[in-house]
Amino acid sequence: GSEQAKWFEAQLSHVPPQVQFLFLLYHIPWVADSQSHLIAGLPSKAALDLRGILDAHMAALRARVVVFNGHIHNYERFVRNGAEYVVTGGGGAEPYPLLFRGPGDLYRDMAFPVYHFVTVDLDRGHLHAVMWKIQDPDAAKLRVVARDQFFLSAPARIDKAGTDAPFQRKH
Repeated sequence: GSEQAKWFEAQLSHVPPQVQFLFLLYHIPWVADSQSHLIAGLPSKAALDLRGILDAHMAALRARVVVFNGHIHNYERFVRNGAEYVVTGGGGAEPYPLLFRGPGDLYRDMAFPVYHFVTVDLDRGHLHAVMWKIQDPDAAKLRVVARDQFFLSAPARIDKAGTDAPFQRKH
């Protein structure tokens, strides 16, 4: 019932059908690993409320949804109700050590620390996201290595007759 929740609900109710990918950015995670839930009580009630609104709209959205969150100084990735959830908080502050990763976390590497960044490339209706981890944060010259990635394809587009058609890029 917050103003933010009402605004978010209104926005999701009016996503045009030609939108291929919908990126949502919110500081507090909407989905978090078991350790974050047990130790830090994450996700928060406000985050869960917003996630519930997204869940209620997922069936009607034609766009592929990717939710990026921070706050947890580490990297986690989940799929829930057809949406991709990426917790990416490894850009500078001291990473949180992980004692364990729950079964829902698609990123399984327990190596520590996880200083990282995420790139997203879009090309002709296809999305490719890569998590780049700093190999050795103490090295004189920093090097990165791809440690996680996922691919999404745009949904079929709606043609003028109102039927689904494979997505093709217009030149």
